[in-house]
Amino acid sequence: MSITTNSPQSNLAVAGVSRDCFQIELVQMRLGKLAKALEAAGQGAYICKTIVETEASAMTALKEVEGQLKPGPTTFFRLQSNAESKLVSYVAEGSILDVDPRSFGSIGVFAIPDFGRFYRHVLIGKRFPHHGAVAFAHAGKALFGAVKLLGVCDVNAPLPAGVLYPGENPFE
Repeated sequence: MSITTNSPQSNLAVAGVSRDCFQIELVQMRLGKLAKALEAAGQGAYICKTIVETEASAMTALKEVEGQLKPGPTTFFRLQSNAESKLVSYVAEGSILDVDPRSFGSIGVFAIPDFGRFYRHVLIGKRFPHHGAVAFAHAGKALFGAVKLLGVCDVNAPLPAGVLYPGENPFE
């Protein structure tokens, strides 16, 4: 199975960023060169027309690449350093549902089994931010193995009903 089985139609979208250190003309020139190189390599890409300079222009650029994610298998993942400078991670497999999220951007509705408890005890309890990486396949086994190879001791995954998280009230 291809890892991009249920990925959006546009495989690659590129937005240029012009902050204090890059002039817009320089960003536009570099985007043009990148587009030509991608085309020469046979890689289709959408180059955003909006150059990101502010939060408002970032929102405009996001609207240029709007689309609902295709239904199918997915893995949600994060690897980060915690406040004690230790690497921590989580991996959760689930599905992208065929539900209109009625919002903007590249967006989808994710279903991860037992996610409510996982969210409370792992994401909030261990202070993970709400952003993570998404794979358009069930890649949990490979990601779990990879972070263990990196020496990460605290790797989290959703626990099934009946298996308690540390500190979880057994009477709920």
